[in-house]
Amino acid sequence: MTNFSRRLKLILISFITLSLGAIGIFTWTYFDQKNPPEVVNPTKDLLVQYSRQWGLGDEVIVHVSHDREYLWYVDQGSTGFASSSNCGPTSVEMVSRWYNPAKIALSSDLRKKYHPMGGWWYGADIENALSDTSIPFEVVPITLAEELVDLLDLGNILIIN
Repeated sequence: MTNFSRRLKLILISFITLSLGAIGIFTWTYFDQKNPPEVVNPTKDLLVQYSRQWGLGDEVIVHVSHDREYLWYVDQGSTGFASSSNCGPTSVEMVSRWYNPAKIALSSDLRKKYHPMGGWWYGADIENALSDTSIPFEVVPITLAEELVDLLDLGNILIIN
């Protein structure tokens, strides 16, 4: 696989930066009305509210959460210099907080190392930062939504790039 196609279709198994405020919940809305799975969900009202806002419908049938007992969410807007383009550094910081809260890779430090004058991060920048911080990850090309769901069902968090 070439670098170009690898970057074009890459998903870093580590984290998905879909956040609902600071609670770090990922929601997948599934519209299989023939065989809907049963859901027991204490935050269903909140999830339905977000689902409506995002135009995904009124019913959340499946909910997946890989949250932690501590805060690991970081607001990109609060990351200082280059906050408008700090999605990569912020994502890696959140992954590091989720993976090992005792060894956090701060987005400000990551920004100093990669593109210190600002600018977008690319897949290679994210991969390098994860490698430099000893966070295990795998690049996986995804072609179907079901493949993404399978990765989440295995307990992974994802960065989609």
